[in-house]
Amino acid sequence: MYKLLSETFGCHDFRLMADELPADNVNPAMALAGLIVHDEMLASGQAQSARYAKIKASVTAWDILKGLTPAEFKMKYGCECRAIAVPKKMDEVIGPVV
Repeated sequence: MYKLLSETFGCHDFRLMADELPADNVNPAMALAGLIVHDEMLASGQAQSARYAKIKASVTAWDILKGLTPAEFKMKYGCECRAIAVPKKMDEVIGPVV
């Protein structure tokens, strides 16, 4: 998801979050995860652990986003993120040290 959202679509306002709910007398322990893009829930997943819940949320998001062009993504989700510049080495910025 990180590569698709940040490198392909150029979006940097997203987060994949998970939380685990403890077991009680009726229900077993489970985890919930969600992918939030520009403060809106894009996809969610639930499993027995946070790791697998994140995977399920990512697969659901992939199904939603596959086939979209970067322009379509930006229009649909109101993304105005700009590409982050590639960091340069220190000697490229200040020149050679004498």
